Amino acid sequence: MYWIKSVCDWRVSSFGRGRQLLSLFNKPTDMSLDAISKDKNKEKQRYDNRAAKALSEEKCKTFENLGATGVPEVIRTPYLIYEKQIQNFSKKEVQILDLCCGCGVFSLVGGRGGASITVTDIALHNVELALLRGKHHGISLSGKVGDAEGLQFEDNSFDIVTCAGSLSYLDHRKVFTEIHRILKEEGVFICVDSLNHNPIYRFNRWIHYLLGDRTKSTLLRMPTMRVFDDFEREIGPVVCRSFHGIFSFLIPLLKPLLGASTTRRVLDYLDLSFPALRNQAFKFVAVVKKKSKTLQLKPS
Repeated sequence: MYWIKSVCDWRVSSFGRGRQLLSLFNKPTDMSLDAISKDKNKEKQRYDNRAAKALSEEKCKTFENLGATGVPEVIRTPYLIYEKQIQNFSKKEVQILDLCCGCGVFSLVGGRGGASITVTDIALHNVELALLRGKHHGISLSGKVGDAEGLQFEDNSFDIVTCAGSLSYLDHRKVFTEIHRILKEEGVFICVDSLNHNPIYRFNRWIHYLLGDRTKSTLLRMPTMRVFDDFEREIGPVVCRSFHGIFSFLIPLLKPLLGASTTRRVLDYLDLSFPALRNQAFKFVAVVKKKSKTLQLKPS
């Protein structure tokens, strides 16, 4: 009888979540500050536990898959471009902050060019894992646990701030204001993240919410094309942008027939062939240059 009760409890819980999803699908839903705070703590605990498990199992000793090489081949292109952009700006004596570093998969990219790298994340074990990853690859990192919406760094501290896939966990205005503050003059913010216009990808995210794999606030904060206006307003001009995976939903059909490598090339070709559909992309890459907020008076 226990399994019957478990199924009933799951169906009741899923029904409640389903009603919430319908409201999200019909129109944007605001959340209270308390609810957002609870979601943030839940995500923090989720990622901290995941990193702690990796540390306890000594998975940190196997870091062969670094950066884009650890991403499935069929969706690798935006991450390769993200890495390329970081490398373009990285050189000796450049200071890089990897924001919301996670377990440090993309934290070491700039270190290959001799840049000095700092990692930060709200989850303690994520920072520990990132530092161990750097040690494994012979790249020295410094780390600090902290909230991206209130960074504990001095003004004008970094030449580059990077962020891979974390904007849906953050208040955009708060974090972009912080990024502008800690960037040096002429500094750049480089990110790769998801877009939330394509109904197929939105539905997939909602399924993960139903399963308890992500929180409601991450659905509401998933970037849309408006994020580029936010970049311009809070940080500075977007000097480079690209859109990827408009037709990624075709992967289950194409990959068995063409293989991963050819499927990726086909999808990349389709992305370039249909620029008018860029708002339906799965991922985007952006490079944003810091603007000075000092008022300049025009001569009378």
